[in-house]
Amino acid sequence: MLKKNIPMSPSQQQRDGNDDALVGALSGAFGGFVSATTLFPFDMVKTRMQGGGGGGGGNDSSTRENGNEKSNNSAWNVARAAMRDEDTGALRPARLMAGAHIRGIQSAFEKFLYFYIYEALKKRMRVKGVAATLLLGYVSDVLTNVVTFPADTVINGSIKEGVSWDVVLKRLLASSSPLKQLYSGYSAKLLGGVKPAIQFLLFDKARSWRLSATKARQLTLAEAFVIGASCRAVADCIAYPSRVLKVRRQGGCSATGRKINTDLVSIVKNEGVSALYAGLSVEVARGTLSAGMMLTVKEKIAVLVKLAVFRMRVGTSAALK
Repeated sequence: MLKKNIPMSPSQQQRDGNDDALVGALSGAFGGFVSATTLFPFDMVKTRMQGGGGGGGGNDSSTRENGNEKSNNSAWNVARAAMRDEDTGALRPARLMAGAHIRGIQSAFEKFLYFYIYEALKKRMRVKGVAATLLLGYVSDVLTNVVTFPADTVINGSIKEGVSWDVVLKRLLASSSPLKQLYSGYSAKLLGGVKPAIQFLLFDKARSWRLSATKARQLTLAEAFVIGASCRAVADCIAYPSRVLKVRRQGGCSATGRKINTDLVSIVKNEGVSALYAGLSVEVARGTLSAGMMLTVKEKIAVLVKLAVFRMRVGTSAALK
């Protein structure tokens, strides 16, 4: 009992803060990889719907009616076009998993950076309150995407075009302004940075409330899944139009140098407001499953990581003695 009342030294507080950040980052990375890889078919369909095209790779799910092009950009048509073998015309479901491992690696790296920055800043700055937590989540997302956005651009290009990621990367690097191409759509991503901020704010609040009500030390699998999925659904509905803008600008659908508000007006004028929500149903389905799965895995893996870090600390201390 006496140990609980002994204040920690600044070095101990910093070490605990670093440990919390590392635990959050490693568990988040593992959860991100599992969810992104498992649910990649949803990601493929959603990305191609956001881009305004069909199946990609030459399989455009559109028809012509009275001389005007009419898009059959439904989730099933896009998925069917993505599965179709270009040589035989047969449907091959395995094609929906092409590139899943690359998206998984990118998601793991992105989640590692996000949760490390988020947990480290939260601990050191002692962030409290809704507004401060939202701002922290937004800043963490912006800092993360400075590093990870080029990979997102390449992978999204690969998904939309139905080609290998290295083909897209070589083309972007061979362009006259490769850096600008790799960060195409970043301004829209900045607007969408509020989505993870909202999602993890809601999750933290709901988690704290649930643990306080049940007097438990961690959420059950079902609780983590339901809370994570619900929070993601709310965040998706709020921030979805910014994701559509981001994908459109990454795909070169925007004229070079054109402002994001010009793109927004152009999409609404030419395609209607519904175009800003193209693929929302797929994203909500994918996002809720992804968030539920990712946060469930993160919640459970965090316990194992904490135990591993504790044992490593004990082993190091014993060796020094």
